[in-house]
Amino acid sequence: MDKPVVVNRRVFFRGVAVGVPLCSVVLASTGALAQTAATDATKAPAGASPAPAPKLLPDNDATAKALGYSPDATTAKRVKRGAVEAKDQFCSSCQMYTKAGTIGTEEVGKCLMLPSGAVKAKGWCNSWVKHV
Repeated sequence: MDKPVVVNRRVFFRGVAVGVPLCSVVLASTGALAQTAATDATKAPAGASPAPAPKLLPDNDATAKALGYSPDATTAKRVKRGAVEAKDQFCSSCQMYTKAGTIGTEEVGKCLMLPSGAVKAKGWCNSWVKHV
């Protein structure tokens, strides 16, 4: 006769200790693949029409308001974070930012925290993290 499966705290936490790192590896690899696919999609083959210009984040975006996003970092209330002075914090130097193109003469990019549209490279929000 089969033994009943007993799940006690020790077995449970052993499973969690193995499962959580495994999930983070899977999620990290799928995110990297998605980012690679996105960058490959923006590269147009020779003779193809250029990719459409990215659209800026709407002014009434609720997430942007919650994160204190400002398209002009010099007007935002920034503070020193770690070894990075407030004057050196811009979207373009953030871990969440990926360059997406230009609108007019301004560089814009995609932000992982603000997926509703492109953010200005000279912008800033409370989720700023130093790009490593």
